Amino acid sequence: MSNPQSGNAAQVVVVTGAGSGLGRAVAEKLALAGHIVYAGMRGIATRSADRASAVEAFAAEQDVALRPLELDVLSDTGCRAAIDQVLSEQGRLDVVVNNAGMLMAGVAEAFTPDQFLTILDTNVVSWLRMNRAVLPVMRRQHAGTLVYISSTTAHIVEPFMATYIASKAAGEAFAESIGFEASQHGWTSEADFVGGDRIDQSGVRELIDAPGSMMLILTDGMSVVACCQLEDRGHGIVYFGTFAVDPGVQARGVGRRVLAEAERTATTRYGATRLKISVLDRQAQLISYYERQGFHRTGETGPFPSDPIFARPLVEDLYFVYLEKDVTTVTDADAHD
Repeated sequence: MSNPQSGNAAQVVVVTGAGSGLGRAVAEKLALAGHIVYAGMRGIATRSADRASAVEAFAAEQDVALRPLELDVLSDTGCRAAIDQVLSEQGRLDVVVNNAGMLMAGVAEAFTPDQFLTILDTNVVSWLRMNRAVLPVMRRQHAGTLVYISSTTAHIVEPFMATYIASKAAGEAFAESIGFEASQHGWTSEADFVGGDRIDQSGVRELIDAPGSMMLILTDGMSVVACCQLEDRGHGIVYFGTFAVDPGVQARGVGRRVLAEAERTATTRYGATRLKISVLDRQAQLISYYERQGFHRTGETGPFPSDPIFARPLVEDLYFVYLEKDVTTVTDADAHD
């Protein structure tokens, strides 16, 4: 994500792992440059109380906008809570510096798998957690910058550093891939407008067990790569929902295959004449995609069902638009294009 704001404008910045070392230095430097900086660290009232106090003292002495932020990069909830706090106080978030990390050295075979996983969790997976918390925000803003702090060891093989080097190499690969993804002007996701997990295991089970409802699953022989739900609503109408495709196989025609199979199943199993879908009104690209697949807007709209856990609107006036497609001409061959 790029940030089009002037280089002289104060940016709202979050730096992870900013209680000490490089993270602390980056946070202080950015604050001295005139930016509004949040120094993320775990336990600002407990284990990191002294570090948090030092940050506050520096801010007071230098008269800069630098403040400690409770931020646990090993927790999805912690990441989201920290970003929510910044947004509530500043109304935006311009830059995130992913700096939090850990170093453990020693003979590689002496490390237990759990120790190695702990290093990977801190040095790589934490970046994923932060991305999930901040990317929807930056997409809504149409601006933002993600910075990842790596290490020269990702490119230099050294003895007794195998686990650390592996984590940094993985981190760099992850960051570079994210760079391609985030810079593409592709479809907006529901995550751009709706917070929460959207559905859990029990919710999926309810869909499967509901009368007149079924789930279609597409696998690659090893794991699920796509799915959708069909629900018979009577009068020849079958609702098509819970449509998801693994990002790793998108843009390969998988979505079209699932949609074609859904249309075929809706006609053969339920005698459908129309397939009905609902899409968030803000997802213009997705609506256009469905229109290219033969759907048309019905003119019907519906309110978005707010739920504090599974459906928390992140924008105002969110609602569904409904589209339908005539499936009376669907044939078995359509599902195998």
